Amino acid sequence: MSKKSNWLLKNTAIFAIGNIMTKAVQFFLMPLYTALLTTSEYGISELFNNTVELIMPIVTLSITEAVFRFSMDRDAKRTHLFSAGIAFTLFGIIITALFCLIANGFLGKYYPIWLFLPLLASHSIRLLFAQYVRALEKVKEYAASGVLNSISLVIFASIFLSLLDMGIEGYILSIIASNTVSLLFLLFFVNIREIVIDFKIDCQLMGEMIRYSAPLVPNTISWWLTNTSSRYIVIAICGASIGGLFSAASKIPALMNVFVNTFQQAWVMSAIKEYEGNRDIGFQSRVFKMYSQFLYLISAIIIVALPLICKFLLRGDFYQAWKLVPLLMISATIGGLASFFGAFYSAAKKNVMSMVSTLVGGITNVVLCILLTKLMGVNGALIASIASYLVITIIRIKTTYEYAPITFNVFFHFVNWSMLIIESILITKVSGIYLLFPVIIALITCFYNREILVLLLGSIKNKIISR
Repeated sequence: MSKKSNWLLKNTAIFAIGNIMTKAVQFFLMPLYTALLTTSEYGISELFNNTVELIMPIVTLSITEAVFRFSMDRDAKRTHLFSAGIAFTLFGIIITALFCLIANGFLGKYYPIWLFLPLLASHSIRLLFAQYVRALEKVKEYAASGVLNSISLVIFASIFLSLLDMGIEGYILSIIASNTVSLLFLLFFVNIREIVIDFKIDCQLMGEMIRYSAPLVPNTISWWLTNTSSRYIVIAICGASIGGLFSAASKIPALMNVFVNTFQQAWVMSAIKEYEGNRDIGFQSRVFKMYSQFLYLISAIIIVALPLICKFLLRGDFYQAWKLVPLLMISATIGGLASFFGAFYSAAKKNVMSMVSTLVGGITNVVLCILLTKLMGVNGALIASIASYLVITIIRIKTTYEYAPITFNVFFHFVNWSMLIIESILITKVSGIYLLFPVIIALITCFYNREILVLLLGSIKNKIISR
């Protein structure tokens, strides 16, 4: 195995430990949320948090992404980059404070607007420090901060929701508190004294950072249109209760997103180094093949296990949401393919096409979601999600060919998508002895993607023997 393959695998393993522990903690919270919040309360709480995630990159110009990318350059002036990041973030927080004062006069009696600013501030400042630590290649510390954030969230959610019974406000306060704890942890790994002494706003550097990060703002909005707008549309058309079920169901594909985000965090770093060095298209193609097989294998396993997984994660009235999950898993899988190609935009510092691809996908999702949800109810939103991710993936494959001419085996992916769709339909329609049919489809999918399974088992065996 080559040196760069080992570096990619090592970083992926570190991120995996952090992300899996983080998501495990978050999944343990699902029974708490679904037990102590009504479907309407949970839907509103999630939309509140999602709105902050939408607003944050707009008011900060996604400057954290520029801090990470430019800090990865060999000749990077890291303290100057961080200075620009701090300045943009604080400016964005001040602008948000003004809007919150205005919004509180109109919506304060219905929603806890007073929590919007601290939620956004804790999110944005923590993300800035986390991305900077990651750019310093302190991946262990970066991963540990995510784990600490999730553990803190369990503690504070238990206090605010279970002990104090604070409802929506308790849900939001627990996120703010956990973000703050994680931020304090990250401060230990950043040389604050050096940053303060060398604090400088380099206008030329800032201009380059803005040119890089500005397209990421509409890009982020477009991802929001693809990932989250469906929840608003479902609530508007089907009601808050169905919207709560849809939001709860959307949490389950986070099992897939654990693997996607884990690999993506390591892959972006490798793609940047590969772009700046001698580009090995063969290496990139091999990575994509193994990555794709892994996504399909994991998706097939999760879908067939959904009835059991959801019995633990979805309590009471929320359990009926499990039948929405299989198609959401497929859209998450296709979204994982799109994320792989998105790393090449970051490596080449060409974010305009990244924005275009997600914008087209986002518009596709909104239009189809409105039309299909009116015709088919919540199932229309599921189909719209799959279609939008397919659009994004196709555009990215074509537009990144200049940077990474990776061969896309259409037949291989079509077979996998077909098997996942058949498995998803069967798992929601059959019962009893007939559940063997989706199990058989899942096994066929695993066998079809056996190359990655053999590779993983061989890697584990070698690690055991070397010890």
